[in-house]
Amino acid sequence: MDEIEKKLRYNRLLTIYSSLLSDIEKEDMVSYYEDDLSLSEIAANRKVSRNAVFTSLKKAEAKLDKFESVLKIERQKLNLIERLKMIETSSDPKGEIKKLLEDIENGI
Repeated sequence: MDEIEKKLRYNRLLTIYSSLLSDIEKEDMVSYYEDDLSLSEIAANRKVSRNAVFTSLKKAEAKLDKFESVLKIERQKLNLIERLKMIETSSDPKGEIKKLLEDIENGI
């Protein structure tokens, strides 16, 4: 996973699960992934070491990964988006749109 994909993924996970993180973890994740601040900038703002910020980010990332592995909300959301894109491009000659909409209604 390249750096851009990683940032996009953690931004999505942060949007979904941020309330499950500690205040400091959430603040660090937002500063790093949404505000695009460096570890040094975050450390200076918080008056802590760069390593403390790094550790906080790694713990928060691990928590977000764990939440997603259990709850799978991001995966379901991405699956839903993919199915909606299929609906947009489908002419429905075989009832595909109806089937896709039924799948969406049933929670995929």
